[in-house]
Amino acid sequence: MTTALVLIILVLAAVAVVRQLGANHRRVTAWPALDDARDRDAARVRGDLAATRPAPVRGLARPRVVTGEVTGRRTAPPAAHAA
Repeated sequence: MTTALVLIILVLAAVAVVRQLGANHRRVTAWPALDDARDRDAARVRGDLAATRPAPVRGLARPRVVTGEVTGRRTAPPAAHAA
């Protein structure tokens, strides 16, 4: 009787360990968008409002750098301003 209880406890512990390892593996290898959403949700819970803004999508809006300032609109090159 005691042996059966010990075996049952060992089997349940092994199942819990395998499930936890599987959960960790899925979290590491999940899609980056899901990781970003999870990070934003965690930041929202912490109250970190700056981290809850969605990240900009690469390749859609590339701001130009003019005289060291990043702007979202097209401007003339710095030489034209000096003239």
